[in-house]
Amino acid sequence: MKKLLSLIIAISAITVVNGQDIAQSEVPSVILNNFKLNFEKATDVDWEIKGEEYKVEFEINHEDHDVWFDKKGNVLKHKQDLSLSNLPTNIKQKIETDFKSYKIDDIDKIEIAGKTTFEVELESNAGDKVVVFSSDGKVENQK
Repeated sequence: MKKLLSLIIAISAITVVNGQDIAQSEVPSVILNNFKLNFEKATDVDWEIKGEEYKVEFEINHEDHDVWFDKKGNVLKHKQDLSLSNLPTNIKQKIETDFKSYKIDDIDKIEIAGKTTFEVELESNAGDKVVVFSSDGKVENQK
């Protein structure tokens, strides 16, 4: 009985941390209208709510997107998976010169409050890194 109760508590905690899946019919119309206006070609749409933020995960042309909205329908954050061919040239060049021993594993374009950054996961035999680049190709952060 204790194990079952612990399992239920753990699952509930995960749901609270990650957000709760909701049906599109539960999304306020102001948010849904803004989403449809800006991402009309979206497919495989899934909605979540966490606190007062709504997150939608979807695809456009086989690229994954995550967008967070506030309750008024404003976009708070937009994260888009990118292919290497869509990574800006200045960032590719910076990786080729400053991270020669690394291979690009994953790329995300992130837009928050009008600022765009590119989060690039790099891997090598020496270990993996996550490097955040500004749109002008400068390294903002490394993990």
